[in-house]
Amino acid sequence: MKTKLLIILIFSFEFAICQTPVIQIIDSGSTDGFNKVFETLDTNYITTKILYDKVLPFVDIFKFDGIDSIGIATSDEWCEIYFEMNKGAVNTSQLPNITNTFQNANNIYTEQNIIPIGILNVKYNILKDSALENGLVYLQNGQIYDSPNKSESPYEEKRVFTVTNLKSNIQLSENKFIISDDFYFSNDTLPIDHFEIDFDDGAGFNLYQKNEIINIDYNFIGDKIVRLKIVFIDNSVLTAAFKMITASCDAPPYDFQLTFEHSTNPAMSSYYVWENTGNENDKNGAYGKATITIWYAPGNHVLTKPFILLDGFDP
Repeated sequence: MKTKLLIILIFSFEFAICQTPVIQIIDSGSTDGFNKVFETLDTNYITTKILYDKVLPFVDIFKFDGIDSIGIATSDEWCEIYFEMNKGAVNTSQLPNITNTFQNANNIYTEQNIIPIGILNVKYNILKDSALENGLVYLQNGQIYDSPNKSESPYEEKRVFTVTNLKSNIQLSENKFIISDDFYFSNDTLPIDHFEIDFDDGAGFNLYQKNEIINIDYNFIGDKIVRLKIVFIDNSVLTAAFKMITASCDAPPYDFQLTFEHSTNPAMSSYYVWENTGNENDKNGAYGKATITIWYAPGNHVLTKPFILLDGFDP
């Protein structure tokens, strides 16, 4: 955007104090000098009361519009966009303090074992690319002013729509999610009819209502790409995606376990081909050890045609 590029060049000295890692849940830095550029604008034309031109962006917000661009958000990106929406407010913050938001989410998980899903659905304004060229605003003494005889608004309205899970560690099984009013942040007054979510568990999209507890199990650990749609009462749809990781396996109690080692199986032979590598952790003639664990399927207590998987030796 030409206007933004001009302003950033004028105030490029601000970057030295404003660059902070996105991963930290802290303010993006002091931008008082940057904000002075915009404080002379007539906020009546900023219909959303959020002017994104005031923000020194650390996220490509335009890839999260919910319609044409549906980026896969990380929790860090979601946090930064949350900050930037508040930073762009022309009067008071539009969203609650983010520290309180995450504390509330943690309390819900600790007390109820439920993971809230955080949703940002925020309309904001930006200066039109041609606002200076067409005389809708003008620059004077390092500040931007509204032109008194402008024929149209110098702003266009955009939207950011992004979603994340508000707890980082997702288990393999017995996950419970919820979408509630406490974690739906929006200045859009259009009523929601329902949600459709694909939790990347093989079940595809399913329909859910607000405040419904959603039970999800996974078969494999690793990255999960969750896709969420909001369907509004007028049948319009916004779509977002986010990534979460199943970090551990909560396996049920096993039915049978047997450990093979020299103390319980004297017939085992030690490994005798050995070469001195100079590593003090190498042990000449050490005995190996193996543990077999069995989970029987419901109604079964005998192994038939078992798969035997032997893990390789990693020096």
